[in-house]
Amino acid sequence: MPRDEAERRIRALGGATVANVSGRVTVVVVGHEPGSKLAQAEARRRAGQPIRILNESEFLSLLEGTGHEEE
Repeated sequence: MPRDEAERRIRALGGATVANVSGRVTVVVVGHEPGSKLAQAEARRRAGQPIRILNESEFLSLLEGTGHEEE
């Protein structure tokens, strides 16, 4: 799924999206090329920040559970 579509769906459900992994982040969705943001999220998790890391399939399953997968 393209990033802009994923962000649109998150916002439609009342969520917020951010460009950087910060102390406010609670979920990170990992695409095909996760890069440094995955490493940052994992480091924050090791430090005790409650961050859930999802792959695209897990993210899509969550969307399906909300009834908003086609919005």
